[in-house]
Amino acid sequence: PMARTVADCALMQNVMSGPHPRVIATVRPQVDIPLPIDTHLRGVRVAWSLDLGYAAVDRDVADNMKKTLNVLRDHGAVVEEVNPGWTDRVDRAALDYYDIMVGGQITRAAGRRLDLLTDYARDSVERSRRVRPGRLLKALDVCGEMYRTFGPLMERYDVFICPCATTTRVKADFNHLRDSILINGREVEPELGVALTHPFNMLSRCPVLAVPSGMAENGVPTGIQIVGRTFDDATVFRAGAALETARPLFADAATRPALGKI
Repeated sequence: PMARTVADCALMQNVMSGPHPRVIATVRPQVDIPLPIDTHLRGVRVAWSLDLGYAAVDRDVADNMKKTLNVLRDHGAVVEEVNPGWTDRVDRAALDYYDIMVGGQITRAAGRRLDLLTDYARDSVERSRRVRPGRLLKALDVCGEMYRTFGPLMERYDVFICPCATTTRVKADFNHLRDSILINGREVEPELGVALTHPFNMLSRCPVLAVPSGMAENGVPTGIQIVGRTFDDATVFRAGAALETARPLFADAATRPALGKI
């Protein structure tokens, strides 16, 4: 769910989640978020990484994340930097997974009207046709390798924090098929190099909540993602609600930027 406040997001998730007789992927028993959300952070153990060990991250994104970490420290959380030990193999595995799954879904949805697709959607279709099934198995192997380091790491911490996007300089008409993007003078992979959300799409049993972390110099908002242990949604919402209470940012009209300034 997407919502204006963390509490609204929790309320919506409580309505949406739970077992369903026709959907095998739903979780039993239902994971309920207690409302109102406890915002006490004293003693909560927070691990963080700016770049997951391999990504390039803009200064504005890094500065706003560090401000967020300071808020957590000020409210009694134990905050420690960690390295998940991942490499850009994560990006390559994610691209293979998306090519097979998403490209295949686009092909089925479009039917014979591929001419109606955007150029990047058609590219996804073409890539899905070129990727061999064995690549999906390799992508799943990478997921397993990722969790073999992340799972034990999360036994020592309650939540893990990193940026959502690595830069705020992606223009509205950016097209990864023709455009390149530099972060700190380094050219990054144009499709996934601008985000750090896909690793946790791959580790989909870990709950993730995205919350604002501030504004960049160019007027674009930045954000962080709070990741929890598998199915421990309540702790993730607790950290998000505590941050929102301490640093409301866009939660109310007084702190929300006008659309014309973005």
